[in-house]
Amino acid sequence: MSRSREAPQLAYLMSISAEVGELVSMGPAPLGERRMVAITGGTFEGPLLRGDVVGGADWQIARRDGVLELDARYALREARGGLVQVVSQGFRHGPPDVMARLAGGEEVDPASYFFRTFMRFETGAAELAGLAAKPRNPPADLPVVDSAGGFRGACPWACRRQDPRAQPTLRSNIKPADAPFPRPP
Repeated sequence: MSRSREAPQLAYLMSISAEVGELVSMGPAPLGERRMVAITGGTFEGPLLRGDVVGGADWQIARRDGVLELDARYALREARGGLVQVVSQGFRHGPPDVMARLAGGEEVDPASYFFRTFMRFETGAAELAGLAAKPRNPPADLPVVDSAGGFRGACPWACRRQDPRAQPTLRSNIKPADAPFPRPP
């Protein structure tokens, strides 16, 4: 029996501008090079919420097959005081020349490489409870991003450097349409 699935309804959530530290390599390990990038601060803003990035880290494995595994965990402090834990896990890979250009800070066509993440939010703040909404029909509603523009789920991310000397900017742009938030002060 075939079962059709509706595409999730999406709406803009926020843009995040994160300040990050230098890439720290912990050296080769059985699965690849272990790396960490500190998330040291930043801001986020959307039509219904805004605030500061408290901090955290992006733990990475640069695998021998060229895939970069990402595991970012950080906290947001919303303008009304509520704290939100963000866990963003995913993969990025593509042709070696494209990955080298990305690493060098060049603007690269998102269709030329693969970048998907799954984001989860957790908060004890009642006014932000919609962020932690459970998927209604796992795994079809799991939030992931396709860098080629085929967004599915809750939160696509992009990370790019406009200038190689500038810090990367992380953007999260949509939320589940059925997760309401009151407007911040």
